[in-house]
Amino acid sequence: MPDNQPQSQNQPQPQPQSQPVAPMQPPPLPQAYVPQPQAPAGPAAPAPAPVYTTTDTRNYMGESFKMLITDPVGNLKRAYDNMGMGRAMGLGVILSVVFGISFVWVVATGRGSVVGGYGYGWGGSSTSLDPKDALYVVLVGAVIVFGLSIGSLVCRSMSAGGGAFAQDIFVAGLALLPMCPCLFVASHYWAEYPAVGVGALMFGGCLLVLSYYAAGTDLHGMSRRASSIMTPLVIMITSAVAYMMYTALLGAPSWAAH
Repeated sequence: MPDNQPQSQNQPQPQPQSQPVAPMQPPPLPQAYVPQPQAPAGPAAPAPAPVYTTTDTRNYMGESFKMLITDPVGNLKRAYDNMGMGRAMGLGVILSVVFGISFVWVVATGRGSVVGGYGYGWGGSSTSLDPKDALYVVLVGAVIVFGLSIGSLVCRSMSAGGGAFAQDIFVAGLALLPMCPCLFVASHYWAEYPAVGVGALMFGGCLLVLSYYAAGTDLHGMSRRASSIMTPLVIMITSAVAYMMYTALLGAPSWAAH
């Protein structure tokens, strides 16, 4: 090579230094979902009360009354839930009034039967019962209704099943419902056919006991053992109080006088 060439041409040119490449990082793993604590929810708003028309009310009452007529023991809770507390209380009041009317009529017109001359000391036509005595009989019937209602209240308190006194009035009226026709039958047939009268009273009494027992287990939430004890106890106490009140106001029945 000629000597006059610059020496720098013979030297290798420096190469640009490459930047170091950082290793690729793996993608971040998804974090597990951790639920955040939430503030305690307040009490749920009560559901709005349904609005029934007159036709709906008649349908509910008619269907419920049909349930109670066909099966007063098995359909007791179903009929109560179908009607609701307000209409159930109204039905209980109506049934109690029907029992009171039948009780007065049977006592006044009993022809020597268990609820007339044999049972309560009266017989013959309704004119043999003056207004004052009729009022006493109404009071005795009210004591029976009130006693069964208070007994239902005690049973409901023991079971802590909630409810209101309207429920107790419904139970009392429903329990006395089968006694109304049975009292009429016993009063009418006792003199000529005593067996028919006894059978009618036994039939009505059995339905009364079964209805009251079913109210304790199905409606009040009592155990079978508790309801089987409370049912005869309430009926026995109510009957005893009604009898003592009757004798205090109207004298001893004819069968007790002999």
